Amino acid sequence: MIQKLSGSPHEKLCESILQLTSEAFPKNMSRDFALEVTYQTLDAIGPSDPIEAMLASQITSLNAQGMRYLARAESDENWLCHTESSIKMAVKLLRLKNETIETLMRYRKKGEQKIVVQHINVSDDARAIIGDIKTHNGGGGNV
Repeated sequence: MIQKLSGSPHEKLCESILQLTSEAFPKNMSRDFALEVTYQTLDAIGPSDPIEAMLASQITSLNAQGMRYLARAESDENWLCHTESSIKMAVKLLRLKNETIETLMRYRKKGEQKIVVQHINVSDDARAIIGDIKTHNGGGGNV
């Protein structure tokens, strides 16, 4: 099970990813809770190799820290300057989490690109052909 969570057959690497991720959670969370969330998140993301596992662990940690800063901003004990600072830090962490998700998605695609045309606009005097266009060589002589 532990190797499935890290995408690697190497047990020490698996343990390291899980331990370091859970240690990156906010300090007000219990280690057991952080480790359980780490297990569940890695299981849900389903990394296929150690690189994906490391990106998934970063996503997990960044989300936990970002949400903690949002909660801190909501606290009644904070002065306005502390609230603003907490919100700015939350935005940075959650933005970095989103960038890490995009990196994981690009890594999984392995460079595959797909272009989708969603809208075609043709004026009244123009003609459009939608679909495959087959070309063939003309039957003429020498040019």
